Amino acid sequence: MTALWKQLQRVQVIHARGTPTSGKSILARLLEEHVKRVRPDMLVYLFNWPASVEGFEYSNYYHLLNKITKEPKTRSDTWLKRQNTLIIVDEAQRSYKFLNFWDEFIKPLASHDEISPFVIIFSSYGSPSEAPVASSGGSAPVELTTDQRVSIQRLSYTNSSVSLYFTRDEFDDVIARSCRYYSEQDGNPFLPSLELLQYIWEFTNGHPGGVRAVLDMLIQSEVSIS
Repeated sequence: MTALWKQLQRVQVIHARGTPTSGKSILARLLEEHVKRVRPDMLVYLFNWPASVEGFEYSNYYHLLNKITKEPKTRSDTWLKRQNTLIIVDEAQRSYKFLNFWDEFIKPLASHDEISPFVIIFSSYGSPSEAPVASSGGSAPVELTTDQRVSIQRLSYTNSSVSLYFTRDEFDDVIARSCRYYSEQDGNPFLPSLELLQYIWEFTNGHPGGVRAVLDMLIQSEVSIS
């Protein structure tokens, strides 16, 4: 989490893309908690892009943001100039058709380092390439650098230092926390063997949803020892 926040402060905008159950929503909430803890002066907006924003497809981005965040009406440049502000958007694949949001808000933020809000966008679908959405009206497309893109895994053509999959250290931490939690809840020790943990790691490849599914199955299973 520290690495992700450090990266976001450096590049201003990050587009994180991963399949469903890859841990995006959890990561979004953890980032919100982390930033509020380390930067109590920071105003943090965390929201899911609505499934339907009727009549706003061709509206200016600030009307969209005002509606979604329930903020009062603002001038067109207010959101672009907000300091000490972090905007976290989950389910952002729904925003792809709102081209003004990408062209007039994301593109300026991604292309310069002046004081302005930090924005991280979590999408279940779409391209992890440097141009995540099509341009409109013949204008230049939104272009994101390698450091402004995060995928499920650490990839050479996206961000090599941050990904949605667990590292082995993160996986071991999740296992340790799960063992403590379920042992306390049930009153019975939940202690998978080292061989089983290695199998889970290799089987899931660090996929957060996969790790959780396997752990839930093991915890709910009935095992008899003779």
